[in-house]
Amino acid sequence: MLAALTVVSAGCGGSGGTPGSQPTTTTAPEPVTTVALPDPLEAFFDDFQAAVQTADAVWLLEQLHPAVIDLYGLEQCAEDLRGIIPRVVEILPTAVDGPETWVMEFDDTPMQIPDTYEVAVVYHEGATQTPAVVHFGDRFGRLHWFTDCGDPLEVPGGPSE
Repeated sequence: MLAALTVVSAGCGGSGGTPGSQPTTTTAPEPVTTVALPDPLEAFFDDFQAAVQTADAVWLLEQLHPAVIDLYGLEQCAEDLRGIIPRVVEILPTAVDGPETWVMEFDDTPMQIPDTYEVAVVYHEGATQTPAVVHFGDRFGRLHWFTDCGDPLEVPGGPSE
């Protein structure tokens, strides 16, 4: 559940170095302030996080937005997702906007995607926190996610909307 995401255990290493040197210290990451996600995004986000953590390439492929498949092709996206590995990571939502039209600009191919949520997140993995933005788009009442699968297909006229 999303509530489990809002608690961040921020602990990390102590000191180290070579004999005779001053110890090196590291600081714990700053606590992350999360936001509640609107329905139906909350349930989809929880499933998305579980799929990332378990490297569920089948679920991730099935949930890709059709615009991504149009741009890269199903085979290339499947191959790209087969390369993921399980990760001990929390994906913490810190802001959400939308739904509104978003211009997806992967590989210099801008496409307007209506009904898209923009979610600012922090990937919290061990002592590392990495900010990012993730998009989730509604297509015919079903949410999907977006990623860059590699090189766009060479199709006359470009990808379809």
